[in-house]
Amino acid sequence: MFSTILSILLLLSMPMTGDSVDKEEQVLLPGQEAPKFFANILNGGEFFLSRKVGARARAGKKGPVAFSFFTTSCIPCRKEIPHIIDLQEKYPDVDFYLFNVGDDPKLVDKYVKKMNFTLPVCLDRWGMVAKKFNASVTPAFVIINAEGIVTFFKKGFHEGDEKIIEKHIRALFPEKYPQVEEAGEGNG
Repeated sequence: MFSTILSILLLLSMPMTGDSVDKEEQVLLPGQEAPKFFANILNGGEFFLSRKVGARARAGKKGPVAFSFFTTSCIPCRKEIPHIIDLQEKYPDVDFYLFNVGDDPKLVDKYVKKMNFTLPVCLDRWGMVAKKFNASVTPAFVIINAEGIVTFFKKGFHEGDEKIIEKHIRALFPEKYPQVEEAGEGNG
């Protein structure tokens, strides 16, 4: 018992370096299989990732999905979500969802109506889905292809991120949207 307590005290006394913090805050990497989950949809219904992507996806429902984790108090989320709504209109082959993390459903409903958000909103009241996706910061945005593989993941939002997101959405359909290298975007 003494050795266990000593081990814990030693761990607690170790300084936190940038590397150790980064390891705790690792994001999903493109190429990883997306964690499976289910969530309730605001105002009724259920969302099961396995019904949308992967080998067990339902016929006629299978296809890529993209979602943004948000909170009602997140200012960068308010800037990102309108761009995501625009992308849904531009790329109807991708199902876009918003995932509220930790807010009371009544507050979320009021907020979504006030902000005029038109995407389906899934509720992650206790943060369990966000935890599976290492979405400790909002907004966090993920794209999952039809096979259930994460193709893009980012935390936070800065102006211009919408262009990066769009590039990754277009990459899901290379035959439909050939990638064109933009001027100044090279190896330099």
